[in-house]
Amino acid sequence: MSKNNKVLVLSEDDAKRRDISTILEFIGEEGIVVGADAHSLLSSGDAEDLESISVAVVNGEDDGVTAVISTVCEVAQGVPLLLVGDPDLAGLSDDETSRVIARMEWPLNYTKFVDSL
Repeated sequence: MSKNNKVLVLSEDDAKRRDISTILEFIGEEGIVVGADAHSLLSSGDAEDLESISVAVVNGEDDGVTAVISTVCEVAQGVPLLLVGDPDLAGLSDDETSRVIARMEWPLNYTKFVDSL
C-alpha cells in the first residue's frame, strides 16, 4: 500500500483496536488512524483527507456497526471494508454490503488479514 494511504481502524474495543494497529505497524503500514481520530476523520468532511483512506477495518461486534458502515460508505466513496466478526448486516443497502470485501474471525488470521489489505 502507498505510504500516503490511510487505514482506518474502527472499534470500540480497546484491545482489538490495539492488536489490529500493532499488526499494521508490524507490516510497515504508516497511515494508521484509530479510535476517536478515525471517527474525527470521517466526520471532518475534508475531501483530501477522505480521499487518502484506502481501507477501513471495522469491528463487527461493536454496537451500532451498521451505522458505522453506513457512515464510512457515505463519506468515503469506494473505500473497501474489512469486517472483523460476523454481524447481521440487515438494514444496509446492497451497495453498502458489497463494500465488505472480507470477513475475518477474531483472533485475526495474520495471513488472511494481510492478504485482504
